Amino acid sequence: MTKAFCLICSTYRKKRDRRSFFKVPECNIYSNSIEKELIERRRAEWLKLSKRNYNISQLFVCSDHFVSGKPAYV
Repeated sequence: MTKAFCLICSTYRKKRDRRSFFKVPECNIYSNSIEKELIERRRAEWLKLSKRNYNISQLFVCSDHFVSGKPAYV
């Protein structure tokens, strides 16, 4: 299991943490062209907020960085 790490504030999920961690959006084979464009824009914005350049496949952002506590649906 991958340990969740927030790419914006550089914190790891702890056992009794009340934060939720959400994966940085990725396009999949089932996404249509409009969804792909939206996902790519969101991914670029999330990665811009990152303090470093990460080369890991599973990137997360914690709920502290969302107004509602979770990302918007596609």
